[in-house]
Amino acid sequence: MLTFETIELKKDSNDCELAPCASVEVVYEKALTSSTASSKINKVIQDTIVSLLDFSDQKNVNTVKRAVNSFHTAFLTDKEEFPSAASSWNAEIYSHVDYQSDEVLTISVNANMYTGGAHGNISIRLLNFDPKTGELLSREDLFEDMEAVEKLAETYFRKEHKIPTTESINSTGFYFEKDQFHLPENVGYGEDHMVMIYNQYEIASYVEGVQFIELPLQVIRSYLKRE
Repeated sequence: MLTFETIELKKDSNDCELAPCASVEVVYEKALTSSTASSKINKVIQDTIVSLLDFSDQKNVNTVKRAVNSFHTAFLTDKEEFPSAASSWNAEIYSHVDYQSDEVLTISVNANMYTGGAHGNISIRLLNFDPKTGELLSREDLFEDMEAVEKLAETYFRKEHKIPTTESINSTGFYFEKDQFHLPENVGYGEDHMVMIYNQYEIASYVEGVQFIELPLQVIRSYLKRE
């Protein structure tokens, strides 16, 4: 199996107690094995973190360290353009190896971001890889029968949120498109379960936060292409 090391990057303006400033903390996993698969996995993790931190869209912002600097630059630009409305920015991003077998590797990237406004934003991204090739896997690469998985997930979701099968899926305040339950794109493996995540605003208001469905592996195993 692949082995990983934890990389930690921190940066702040050193004056956060005195004035609005920007602070960033990134802790992420890096595959150590020297192989094409490891290189591909590391690039996807890196690109995911960069996409969260970089506001410049510049092609040379292609490492986590450069993205951290880009975040600070964006803060300083915003502070200069809108001094009267300036508030501190912060970003906390952590990745974790949630599951690893010979067939699949799941890494979560958790982000807590604030860049001004009424509130910040919390998001979780689940990245599934083929550990032998390093290829990023889609939902379709994980499930044999998407329709059956969707029905199973809806059953668990309704039970968790006390939504009767006779009622609309949106009857308690969710807003699934066209009032029909659907799987999130964000799925991955845990130690003994499959987790499905709807990030903020996907199916509910901000105050409802991130929504989870956890399906025990023993229940969903027959629908999996790999485990």
